[in-house]
Amino acid sequence: AYTGASNAIRIGNLTNNNGLTGGYGAWQNLSDARFKRDVRADVPGLAFIMGLRPVTYQYDARAYDLFTGRAARVDERGDHEEMADYAQAVEEMSARRQTGFIAQEVDSLAQALGFAFSGVHRPTEPTDHYTIGYEQFVAPLVKAVQEQQEQFEAIRMEQQIIRRRCALLNTTGS
Repeated sequence: AYTGASNAIRIGNLTNNNGLTGGYGAWQNLSDARFKRDVRADVPGLAFIMGLRPVTYQYDARAYDLFTGRAARVDERGDHEEMADYAQAVEEMSARRQTGFIAQEVDSLAQALGFAFSGVHRPTEPTDHYTIGYEQFVAPLVKAVQEQQEQFEAIRMEQQIIRRRCALLNTTGS
């Protein structure tokens, strides 16, 4: 485990957990209505989702480990076998193609929309870094689908009106 900020913990690291942290079952977040106040239905949907830039990338594991101090800890121990294993793990992790978003871009988009998005953690200390909680994208995605459904319903109603007018024109014009 590693912590780069107060009241935070990172389980595993880029080179030892292969991007996998977890167990059987889904992570559960507190969501009890009894403990929620000032509830608002102000989540942007399409505007937020359409502004996102999904990307693929390669993570610079060595740069991350230099930032967090892990690389220095491995180097300080001076165990040549451990250093070789570490170097290989860094190389493999850095070669792997990842899919996601860039936290700073998501944060900027949310700020531009006036959306207090809880899916981005901004650094709170010099040793901390940005993170994204991908599960927090569910609410804006649901809102976007709802907004699209409203648009589809409006188009469908407009289409029905056009069909009735066409049918009326066909019957009166014959």
